[in-house]
Amino acid sequence: MPSGTKPSVLVIGGGPGGVSVARQLFNVADVTVVDPSPYFEVHWGCLRAVVEPALADRMLVPYESIPRLGTFVNGKVAELGEKSAKLSDGTVLDFDYAVVCTGSGYGDAVVKARQASLAERKATIQDAYARIVAAKSVLIVGGGPVGVELAAEILTDFPGQKTVTLVTSQDTLLAGNAPRLGTKAKQWLESRGCKLILGERVSKGPPFTLENSGETLAADVVFWCTGTKKTTEYMVANFQNMLDDSGLVKVDEFLRVEGKEHIFAVGDCNNVKETKLGYLAMAQGAAVAKSIQAIIKKGSGQPKLQKWVPGKGIDLMVVTFGRKMAYMQVKGIVFGGFLPTKLKCKDVFVGKTRKDIGMQA
Repeated sequence: MPSGTKPSVLVIGGGPGGVSVARQLFNVADVTVVDPSPYFEVHWGCLRAVVEPALADRMLVPYESIPRLGTFVNGKVAELGEKSAKLSDGTVLDFDYAVVCTGSGYGDAVVKARQASLAERKATIQDAYARIVAAKSVLIVGGGPVGVELAAEILTDFPGQKTVTLVTSQDTLLAGNAPRLGTKAKQWLESRGCKLILGERVSKGPPFTLENSGETLAADVVFWCTGTKKTTEYMVANFQNMLDDSGLVKVDEFLRVEGKEHIFAVGDCNNVKETKLGYLAMAQGAAVAKSIQAIIKKGSGQPKLQKWVPGKGIDLMVVTFGRKMAYMQVKGIVFGGFLPTKLKCKDVFVGKTRKDIGMQA
């Protein structure tokens, strides 16, 4: 726990943003990271791991193994206050500064799941792989980056062996991005035999029935890649007015919780208008760390805080289509070829992320 010799910083959530801010404050503050799972996960690696389970050994990292992280507490924050947080077991953690980094949740038990132990998480991924191997038909619900990349991974590793159907309520794939990116995704998936159903919703099932047409879809395995869940319930008691209608934390241009100079929020849980991506969460964490450092060093003066520009001003995204093709979007320009493929296809940024948190790739 904080020793009292340095300002104390409580990081709530050990995802990409949380680990980023914690490591960068290690030298100037007593940092405590709280997370209900005992491991860090490179979430985007899961989409490759369900067809290559061995990747789980690299994409899952015990917090205790991450260097310069500070103190790790395996627990769940039940209520956040002005200067302390109460955990579900009754433990109270005091802080001078807090950074809310609880991300977002998914309805699927495989995608972005947070489990009680490393062994459980690896077992979930191994089970997903086994079910895909045994399946004749796979249904993927959601046409965003997660759904598209998952479909591509299955089609790449099991060519011609599975009937893969992707359903999205949007009229295009990768909606909200440059139209050409969605077009390229559609062309690639359909060329590999994927059945695309756009502008439809599907019942939870089974049976899995399309809302408009009434058609029933065959599915031995289903992955729900849509509908993120809010993760900010612990703020309701004391900070209800700092949450928007979706349960996201309202932040100012410096990523401070509205009206609070000592509490920040980074990543998926804040209301910054940008595509929620892991590298942006890490960049937000770095920006907040610099702001807190400036506050600590400045003392009672006016510190220079780091202003956040949504999407870092470049709107960068790389979408993989299996192991040998990727497309990149930069400021609305979409291109494929050597660069995006080289950047991401090999291990979907797992090695890079490991290096970013101080581990060997």
